[in-house]
Amino acid sequence: MRYRLGFPILMTYSQLLQPLIQNSLVVPKSLKPVPQPYSPGYDLNVQCGYHAGSEGHSTKDCNAFKAKVQQLIDNGYIAFQEGSLVVNVNLSRAKISRGVPRS
Repeated sequence: MRYRLGFPILMTYSQLLQPLIQNSLVVPKSLKPVPQPYSPGYDLNVQCGYHAGSEGHSTKDCNAFKAKVQQLIDNGYIAFQEGSLVVNVNLSRAKISRGVPRS
């Protein structure tokens, strides 16, 4: 899924990850190891929290996580008000109780 610029994100994606995990809205996903030779943008010195610490890109540069955040905004699970993250707890709990995959 490609992300698109929609609502402004009023914190960094790295700051946003932990509250989304704590509210069961995302689950870190492991990536398969990338075979060599690495693509030009691959960076062994950074890790992505959304991809369970996988090397190669940072959380702030993770297109998959950006797309997931936009999906959560579009579906009303999260919003930003007065510079803070607001989690729609009722939707979040309903999602968990229905057994819908969390990410």
